[in-house]
Amino acid sequence: VAGMSTIETHLDGIRTTDAASGWVRTFAGVCVAVWAGFTAIGLVVPVIPRLVTETLHGSATLVGVAFATPAVVALLLRPVSGQLAQRWGPRSVVGLGAALAAATGLAYALPLGVAGLLAARAVLGVAEALLMTAGSVWAVSLAPQHRRGQVVGLFGLSMWGGLSAGPVLGELAYGVGSYALVWALAATLPGIALLVLSRLPRGGLAGQRVSRRLLPPAAVLPGLALAAGAFGYASVTGFGALAMAERGIAGGALLLSLFSAAYVTVRLLASRLPDRFGPLPVIWTAAVLEAAGLVLIAVAPTWWVAAVGAVVA
Repeated sequence: VAGMSTIETHLDGIRTTDAASGWVRTFAGVCVAVWAGFTAIGLVVPVIPRLVTETLHGSATLVGVAFATPAVVALLLRPVSGQLAQRWGPRSVVGLGAALAAATGLAYALPLGVAGLLAARAVLGVAEALLMTAGSVWAVSLAPQHRRGQVVGLFGLSMWGGLSAGPVLGELAYGVGSYALVWALAATLPGIALLVLSRLPRGGLAGQRVSRRLLPPAAVLPGLALAAGAFGYASVTGFGALAMAERGIAGGALLLSLFSAAYVTVRLLASRLPDRFGPLPVIWTAAVLEAAGLVLIAVAPTWWVAAVGAVVA
């Protein structure tokens, strides 16, 4: 409820003729539901390595497999999830994703061994694909055309906010109540998402005719552009701290925090730029800025230069 109020407050300035449609409150509810689901997904991130190595006596390779499994499953199922959202309606598909996430939280608590853990992680990948893709379809379908850039920006924060808050909450829960409390929260948060979804309208997309193509041609070039931009993010998260350490510069881990803070700030304050100027000028500007920021990190002789690079990127 607090999250819905926060999003509504942020959108309050756009309530002119759009207010009569009631889409703002529904959108806020979608964001809260998706945030709860992705917080549950992020919740287990700091705990899975301990579970694998200490309880299941597995190797570091098994830890990697446990993390890679949901990511691969989610990547493969996102196109299908989008089709399902158009056929069944996004609320049903987001609800199915939340239910599967809750079931995964319960499965972690069962003594199912390595095979059971990997099966649960695969189901979590299905839940992630359904939550993200159907939630995106729902958010875009709610917004008036001249607000879609802003809506996409705010919706993305609900997902990334959950993935950011989840590990912190998981670490705290493990310290207080060990595995049991972590699993309980991982099952409860998607249950909260289901409760929120039950109060939202079904939406008008159910029953639409959907193309059988899993990869529509119109998505290829924008998708490649987005992938190229995301590579910069992966570079900072994976190698920013290592690059600083190699040069003998302390505080490299803070680069990711600065990068993330700038990312969130821009999504909040500048998410309407694509609505005002069109997507292509914003993409060109973003690409140039990201490249400039990454070059600064690459050649930075001091921490402050690298920090500026992280913020710009």
